[in-house]
Amino acid sequence: MDYPLNFAEQLAQHLKSFRKARNLTQAQLALKLGVTQSRIAGIEAQPGKVSLDNLLRILAALDVRMLLSDRALNADTALKSLKGLTFAERKKNDNQPNLNESDW
Repeated sequence: MDYPLNFAEQLAQHLKSFRKARNLTQAQLALKLGVTQSRIAGIEAQPGKVSLDNLLRILAALDVRMLLSDRALNADTALKSLKGLTFAERKKNDNQPNLNESDW
């Protein structure tokens, strides 16, 4: 499942949830990463304060990946896919019945 994030604060709950879903305590995750339990607690509380490199290490330890998505590109691609299509072709793409000349 994908979890869109717009602010670092949103990451806090996700980090904790991913850790718990893998049945790891903060101490166990800390041991995997070679840091202290209090460091994991601090990162879960304020993930925006951690470096990107360290965040990626934590995500890797949790078997989670970061994915960047270009929303502008995705929207542009969707619009381009409709450009140049006839009305009948657009209806077909929408799983709607095609209109014939006699329908007008």
